[in-house]
Amino acid sequence: MSEVLKLAELNPTLKKFGADHEEYPNFWTISNLPMISKVVEKDAAEQLTHHVVTNSLDESLQSAYKKFHSTETALVRVQSDTLCAIDNRQSVMLHLIPLTTLFYSRDFL
Repeated sequence: MSEVLKLAELNPTLKKFGADHEEYPNFWTISNLPMISKVVEKDAAEQLTHHVVTNSLDESLQSAYKKFHSTETALVRVQSDTLCAIDNRQSVMLHLIPLTTLFYSRDFL
């Protein structure tokens, strides 16, 4: 049964219209998994989330993969912390890293 859950139909799709179809980095690899694997994955995720919350293992400042939290809540927190620091006459420095460059540059692959 576990071998059946590991099988997926792969559908490579070009990231941009007109991109060179002979270059591997120009593709998104989309995998269609069987329905049962999605159900098992969702159940496992719910059990893990319940365990983490019940045992207070979650990070209070984490916004990703958390119910009622998003990029917006993370940005609101950064803005709030920045304004509080400015009000307290503290220095503020924000360094933003473009992660898409890291993961999709040819030099990295």
